[in-house]
Amino acid sequence: MSPILTRMIGAGSAGSGFGFGRRRGGAGRVPFSATGGTITTGSGPASGYTIHTFTATSTFNIVNSPGNPINVDLLVVGGGGGGGGGGGAVRYIPNVLVPTGSPFSFPIIIGDYSPSAPGISNGNPSSALGTTANGGGGNPGGGGFPLNNGGSPGGGSGGLNHDSGDRSAGNGTQVNIEGNNYYWGGGGGGNGNNSPGAPGGLGGGGGGGTSNATVGSGGGSALNTGNPGPRASGSPTNTPISGFGGANTGGGGGGGAGANGICIIRYLSSIIWGK
Repeated sequence: MSPILTRMIGAGSAGSGFGFGRRRGGAGRVPFSATGGTITTGSGPASGYTIHTFTATSTFNIVNSPGNPINVDLLVVGGGGGGGGGGGAVRYIPNVLVPTGSPFSFPIIIGDYSPSAPGISNGNPSSALGTTANGGGGNPGGGGFPLNNGGSPGGGSGGLNHDSGDRSAGNGTQVNIEGNNYYWGGGGGGNGNNSPGAPGGLGGGGGGGTSNATVGSGGGSALNTGNPGPRASGSPTNTPISGFGGANTGGGGGGGAGANGICIIRYLSSIIWGK
């Protein structure tokens, strides 16, 4: 099968903006290696891949390569909005052609929420390898902003905060980059007063809070499940993270703050480049 020409980001010293990877075999070839984030070996559907997971701002560093570009799969998720906020945008791009060299580093920015107003703030964008995922909209008194939607594209919408109408959160986007088929960027559940808090959306959305009824559960099927919503009084007892989105899912907050985003980069572990 003929190779597919793929766009290469930031050509830099790697020469041409297009190239093709070569694989195992022959003498005088060296294994590709890189550092940055938490490095794991994929299993199940991700078997055969090396995976770099970034939960905080850092760099992706090419350590050992003669300069041939490589193909990577990329997931970037923005930070979630707070207070019934929208989930961060979810950007999944397969076959990104990355230039290599010795050394070659790429900044990885992980979006979070504003600590000055964590309950109602907009999420901040995440970016990596030329791709940006917007943050989800925060909710100062209605749904996510604007019009109770999360960042676009991707990200579940936040739930409205009142005792009538639909306060449900939107589910996030399912991406199976690391083999677990998780959702990312679930919306935060809407808060109630005398009505139960709405559950967070799949993908780490935080549960909605309530004054006098049942709190909303956090959204699951995620790297980290969203936290149940807060209650004004009685049981259950609130915690400092009640209603927060699940850590590093980009989930919107229900009765609390949205979650930080994430970046995941994977490539075939068997890559060996010819000099």
